[in-house]
Amino acid sequence: MSYRRFVKSIVVAVAILVLSVGQFNDLPGQEVTNADKMVHFIMYLSLSFVLGRDLYATRGKLSASWWTATVLLPALFGVLMEGIQFLLPYRSASLADMAANISGAAIGTALSFVMIDRFIRKKE
Repeated sequence: MSYRRFVKSIVVAVAILVLSVGQFNDLPGQEVTNADKMVHFIMYLSLSFVLGRDLYATRGKLSASWWTATVLLPALFGVLMEGIQFLLPYRSASLADMAANISGAAIGTALSFVMIDRFIRKKE
């Protein structure tokens, strides 16, 4: 399996890594209650959606292993990022952030499945 087919997924994962461990001050939206949960959700939705598309492009079929990898890899990555944030003095980790990461991964996988099933496989 060529890693070149996963460039989009790798780029999204690296962006999440940078955003998760970086030190950012005075970001817009910080005064909005739970805005960070929405950001977590969207980041992991994006990762699982792109990963699902990359896996389908590589394997050419939808399967249980595809579903599992598309949900679990981003969810585990989200758990890892929260663990790393726990160790950083300028970041904070929370179970709510972890739940938003996992929820985003699950919904992103479902959206990826629907998009592939309705739009890509119908053209083939």
